[in-house]
Amino acid sequence: MDTTISQIKVNNTNNQISKNDKKESKPVLNSQQIDTNQSPTGDFWKAVYGISVKEQIQQANKLINKFALTVKLGIHDICNLKKIINNGSEQAENIAMLLSLVNSKDVNPKTLKYVCENGMMSDGMEKDIRMIFNSKQNGINPNDAYIPHYLSQNEAVLNSETGDLFEIEGQNNIFIKNKDGKAEQLKMDKEMMIKLFPPAERFANAQTYSADCYFVSAINSMMDSPEARAYFLQCFEQDGDDIKITFPSDNFQYTAKDAKMPKTYKGNFVTGSTGMKLIEYAYGKFLENMFNNKAQNVQKLQIENLEKQLSETTDKNERKSLTAKIKQYNSVLNRLNEDLNSKNPECIIVHDNQREPVFDESDGILLKDLTQMNMYRKTSYQTPGDYYRGDGGFMEDVFKDFGFTETKAYSMEDEEIQYILENPEISKDYIFSGGTKREGKRNLFHSELVMDRSLNMYGAHAYRISPSQNENGEIIYKVSNPWNSSHNSILTMEQLKEFFTEIHIAKIQ
Repeated sequence: MDTTISQIKVNNTNNQISKNDKKESKPVLNSQQIDTNQSPTGDFWKAVYGISVKEQIQQANKLINKFALTVKLGIHDICNLKKIINNGSEQAENIAMLLSLVNSKDVNPKTLKYVCENGMMSDGMEKDIRMIFNSKQNGINPNDAYIPHYLSQNEAVLNSETGDLFEIEGQNNIFIKNKDGKAEQLKMDKEMMIKLFPPAERFANAQTYSADCYFVSAINSMMDSPEARAYFLQCFEQDGDDIKITFPSDNFQYTAKDAKMPKTYKGNFVTGSTGMKLIEYAYGKFLENMFNNKAQNVQKLQIENLEKQLSETTDKNERKSLTAKIKQYNSVLNRLNEDLNSKNPECIIVHDNQREPVFDESDGILLKDLTQMNMYRKTSYQTPGDYYRGDGGFMEDVFKDFGFTETKAYSMEDEEIQYILENPEISKDYIFSGGTKREGKRNLFHSELVMDRSLNMYGAHAYRISPSQNENGEIIYKVSNPWNSSHNSILTMEQLKEFFTEIHIAKIQ
């Protein structure tokens, strides 16, 4: 699994952050019936399963043994899961419930990997799992607890938390409680939301064999944040059975027929909810469109400049040289255009770290074949979009592509980012992702640089970071490896400095 971040992209010179049809009436759920904060107890286990907590722990351990083979859990995964289950903590309850959901195929089994003994489940995942179990306890369909139905917006807002979803009487599309505490309507109905982002699974994605940890960590930051979630979900728009995904930075739009991945596509994409898979695939198409447009514009401009030079000179040798160069530049441009119109495009535009086409004096833009790049990178990308998305990148660029206007990349050593991270009144207005140092050891079990396996810290890798406070009021940092977005390592500021070299932020809007 190659998860390399291309390079550090940091700017410390600027201290400021840079830039409906109606449905039939439904019975209204009693908000007390869907208390997502209720903690399961021994009585709960007995009521639901007819067994004691001790018996539940025994069953959980049996499931771990089962999944050790079927999911190919590593020895560290098995040891950590069993330690958590047997210590009787709140996390033990969470893992026991997670095991049950994995066993019933409601959640992807990869959520059992890369779990830290002293870590914790992500806030969103924990809330969804408890919601599912509590709704079953009360005889409620989990989907109706996930997206409850209310008579009015006021009632919904009063009974919801930021980031929660709900239906409003007489409205086809669902709503979300946004960062301002208001009911904001999304562009899809309940059925489509459940199809794209089922409860629990929406927080349980895992990066696969594509080097786009930078992208996965960035979208995890958006989805995991209750305050940023509304903005992220507004990228999705239902059109009948289809779903349109729009990237606000330039309004590029990709349409997924029947809200599914293309049938012929067998590339590597994130495991988990359909919505996360689709937006990852769409992001490759977005980058493909961006690089093609940039390359065409650059090449056309160069040809115009050469033609202007040709018109202004009478020197025979210079005219001959310019004529030959114009011909070659047109040949490269024609090759690109022909490829774009072909059934299976193969052209890769070579670009720099600023996402600009690399210019060559003899040809203008530099083009490579996808097959050639796959051989060089030892990859198996199917489309140019796969290559652009999967060859590394920067979290700040992703934030910008999603339309966040106030973003910045910091060095971890910068006192400003440390101040932001250490002050909850400031950090609450931002989402964060970080890149680790290019340090660590290689071993037989991992192709990546292992920095600290007990904390799921690996070198040259991207993570979602969420500042928080523990029960003692101390500032901690919930850090999620995109190999399992549903679980957090818990780090201190000193550990952030130890492992991370860069922090990318975006102001929630």
